[in-house]
Parts: sequence; C-alpha cells; structure tokens
Amino acid sequence: MPDEAKLIQLIHTLRSKLGLDDETYRAMLAGYMVAQTRRPAESSKNLSYRQLQDLCKTLTDRAVAAGIWTPWQARVDRDRLASRPTIFATDSQLAMLEGMWALVSRQPDQESRERAFDRFIHRRFHYGGLRMLPRHEVYKVAHALHAMIEQLTPLTDEERAEQEAALESAMELIRESRRKGKVRT
Repeated sequence: MPDEAKLIQLIHTLRSKLGLDDETYRAMLAGYMVAQTRRPAESSKNLSYRQLQDLCKTLTDRAVAAGIWTPWQARVDRDRLASRPTIFATDSQLAMLEGMWALVSRQPDQESRERAFDRFIHRRFHYGGLRMLPRHEVYKVAHALHAMIEQLTPLTDEERAEQEAALESAMELIRESRRKGKVRT
C-alpha cells in the first residue's frame, strides 16, 4: 500500500474514532488548497503528501488529547504477546531489553532499530530475533547490553552500583521464577 493510501486510511480511522461528522470533516479539508485547481480540497484524495501528513498530525493530536488514541510507538500489543508460549520472554522483559537497546542503537527510527536489534540477537545469541528469545536467555542479552551501555557512557561509582543493583534484582527475579518452575532452562 503506498504511503498516501496508508495516511488516508489513518485519517479515516482517526475521523471515525473522534466521531467527526461529515460536515466537520469537510470543513477541515476545505482548509487545504489543492495545488492543481487552486480550490479548497473536497476529498482527502486531493491532498498532497505533506497536506495528508499535516491533517494526520492534527487528527492524531486531537485524538491523543481526547484520550481515545495512542500513537503507534507507545502501543503494546498485549493480546498478541499474551498468546505467546510461556517459554518466550515476557512483554515486560522485552520492553526492558528494547529500552536498553535504544540507549546503544545508532538507528534513526524505530523500525530500523528493531531490525538491527533482531540482527544483533541472531548474530550474538543465535535466536530468530527478539520475539523468539526464550525467558532463560533474557539475562544474557541484558548483560551484553549492560556492557555496551557502560562502554558508551563511563559511570560514576554511585551510578555503577545503582545499575548493578537493578541488574542483580532482575537476575534474582529470573532465578526465583526458575525455582518456582515457571521458567525451564
């Protein structure tokens, strides 16, 4: 699907979520001029790519302010993760690892950062990517990322102690889960 089509689809989704009637929506469109005809736009299909982006941002801001929309980057697909087999890392473990990766990654956007992280996990730990990482391997990835973070930013003794305590706390939770039989090794 071309980028324009995706933006138009998002605009119509946001319009529906916001409950905008046709009159209000058409008034918003009329605020944009069609370059070819030099007349107000009557349809989202008449808008340029930049105008589509602008309308999309306006509607997204309204929906977020109304509390009925969450931007994609902040959204967690908990239903999809909940149906995963229990041998894989939990959503909170994945979020922790993704947060650590964001500190060391040089990728400019979310999508390329995720692909780079999957490649890192495949190369270093021989799993198909982050979503295929078993629970019992999370601590190994966390240790590797911790070492990478430490190389990037030299820590004070106090910060190092704080990080080590947090990491030890996470490791203790994993060990406790193993003792209770929740995680197989």
